[in-house]
Amino acid sequence: MRKHWLTSVFLLAALQFSLQFARAQNIFADKVTLGANDESLEAVIHKIEQQSVFRFFYRDEDIKPVKNLTLSPGTRTIEQTLSLLLSNSCLVFTQVDNHILLQHRLPVTNCAVKGIVVTGPNGQPVPDASVFLNNATVGTITANDGSFLLKDVKPGKYDLVISEVGFETVSQSINMDVQTVELQPISIAPLTLQLREVNVNAKADPDRTQNLQLFEKEFIGSSDRARNCSILNPEIIDLDFNYAANVLTASSADFVQIDNDALGYQISYKLTNFFKDYSDKSLYGIQYGGPALFRKKKGSPAMERRWQKCRLDAYHGSQMHFLQSLLNNSFEHEGFRVLRIDIMPNPDRPGDSLINARIKFYNSKKARGRSLRDSLAYWQSKQLLPPTIKVLQPIPLTQDDMVKLTTQKGLFALTANNGELYIMYSKTSRFPSKWRMDDLNENSNNNRTIVTFDTPYVLFDKNGCLTDPDCISFEGAWGKYRVADLLPVDYVPEGRFNEKSIRQSKPAVNKDMPLQTNSPKPESLN
Repeated sequence: MRKHWLTSVFLLAALQFSLQFARAQNIFADKVTLGANDESLEAVIHKIEQQSVFRFFYRDEDIKPVKNLTLSPGTRTIEQTLSLLLSNSCLVFTQVDNHILLQHRLPVTNCAVKGIVVTGPNGQPVPDASVFLNNATVGTITANDGSFLLKDVKPGKYDLVISEVGFETVSQSINMDVQTVELQPISIAPLTLQLREVNVNAKADPDRTQNLQLFEKEFIGSSDRARNCSILNPEIIDLDFNYAANVLTASSADFVQIDNDALGYQISYKLTNFFKDYSDKSLYGIQYGGPALFRKKKGSPAMERRWQKCRLDAYHGSQMHFLQSLLNNSFEHEGFRVLRIDIMPNPDRPGDSLINARIKFYNSKKARGRSLRDSLAYWQSKQLLPPTIKVLQPIPLTQDDMVKLTTQKGLFALTANNGELYIMYSKTSRFPSKWRMDDLNENSNNNRTIVTFDTPYVLFDKNGCLTDPDCISFEGAWGKYRVADLLPVDYVPEGRFNEKSIRQSKPAVNKDMPLQTNSPKPESLN
């Protein structure tokens, strides 16, 4: 039997002894030609063994859960092949002579990231620059030599932000999956200000107070939590209301300081853009963004308990809660139910060619007589009907229906397969037999959301954070979330998640998404 049920230590010793005279091979050079279509890891291992001198050693309980693997056919090194197949699993591989050992990845509890911030062609260090993880609670400032160290970082994918007065703000993506991430020197460029003509006006903006109120309502929100959330330095916000277009825009050159006493956070938010179209009555008429740093407030034990409870209330039913539980395949147990909305041709609306032809015909008769006028009105009414309708399918979706595995390490794909997702939440998991879709934007709705995709899929990480939120829109409960309801991306409810449960989640493998050849390699055991 080629499968050995030994401990890792004994197994390594046995391999090194038994294979000391074997011909050495290299998984970074030896190649195999294979593909996989919804196959188990065990089946793929068998294919690799048939084409190489390598033999795999593993525990059966470690590899059996890894199923539904898909890999486009091609010739790759064994290391590349395993990297693609195991990039989002809980397994790592290492070569021992002519054998490959598969083991569980060593858990990473706390991570750190270190680097240095410089400027200019000579790499002059930049002291006192703000360095933080976007939308998280971890941040610091650079030392006199430009160096920085961020500690106690929850594993996951983040955007590292460097901001300093007089310099361009820089952001770069980092993947925290090892104990310490050491970055190359980060160069920031001096901010170039373009001078423009200035019109001196002795009068202050008479509408600023009104515009600021409109801005705060849309940016902070109007929920119960927004009542305990305030902007401490509103004077730094630049506001402009275009009355011709009915559009409010805003931005800030420095960080907007926000006190969220409902959730117990001080938020520094650099508002790079804010856009509210008041002519759009739906929830899609607002966009805003910018880097943000969350800091936990300090208070009495009673205040800490209140904040902890409010954070948990904000977490339950949120987008973060849904994506984390979906990746962990516990979303149904935690109170979510997801249905699919199919976009289908409207059966009550004929094709455009027929409608246009009939309208043209009855218009040519100059609508003489009641019968002709009624016929013209009939076809004009058909022209006003929407070309498509939304049909809510009654069968709940599974994890396999919504989550696809990508070859980008630490990233997963959320999809509705050319439809929309209708997401419901109930702490008690009690759902009515019929659901409406026409009342999602009413104030009474706080547990139903329609997710619309502008692309076939959108990527998210295991922290439940979307990598490109502009490719997706929410109608309903999530569409009403504002800054007062936001939690940092590294928030973990007490007792809710641990590193083991996150790393052992088994999302489905995407059978349609093309694999990328430049995906990062998984961490290997030393």
